[in-house]
Amino acid sequence: MLRFILFSNALFLTHFIICQKVLDEKINDVDGNLYHQIAIGNQIWLDKNLQVTRFNNGEIIPFIAENAAWSNLSSPGYCFYQNKKENASSFGVLYNWYVIDNGNVCPVGWHVPSDAEWTILSTFLGGDLIAGSQIKSKTGWNLKGNGSDTLSFQALPSGVRFIGSANYCNEGTCAVWWSATEGDVTDAWFRKTNYYHPSLLRYSTNKAHGFSIRCLKDE
Repeated sequence: MLRFILFSNALFLTHFIICQKVLDEKINDVDGNLYHQIAIGNQIWLDKNLQVTRFNNGEIIPFIAENAAWSNLSSPGYCFYQNKKENASSFGVLYNWYVIDNGNVCPVGWHVPSDAEWTILSTFLGGDLIAGSQIKSKTGWNLKGNGSDTLSFQALPSGVRFIGSANYCNEGTCAVWWSATEGDVTDAWFRKTNYYHPSLLRYSTNKAHGFSIRCLKDE
């Protein structure tokens, strides 16, 4: 019996190692930013948040600095956290959901994952209540909220940009990514992990907020 348990555990660990690894091939986006590919289960993800300021056909995404203009936007827009361009190199860029509706913000051959595709990732990692701990980076999170980053996903607490007076907040405390799936006319689904909990939870909210984007390879 003990021999069977040891064999089963070894088989599970071998499967897990095979199903999550950093691939050799690197990816450049339209602006020349470099990403690695990471295989997690049957999915292949980029290892950093998207940093582009143009769609992959070269069309410029409008940069929106002023709070009122951001809050009233119902078309594509992006910003840097706290309007500081240097934040993009570590945190990536914050986008409203309308850049996703355009359909070509990720590199060619990649896409913004649907709500269902985020669920596939979360399920592979053991479910929504523990998945966040495995994708959070080993450093950078407030109050010892770092993760194990066993997957090289490198999820940093990059913060968000809300509409209204709150504007930029949550650097150090949470990471939030859009999905490509609408909830209704005004809302869309997203995933969030916090410093104080190992979860990767699912919510919907107004499309005008500014969240990160993580790209998934086309099948």
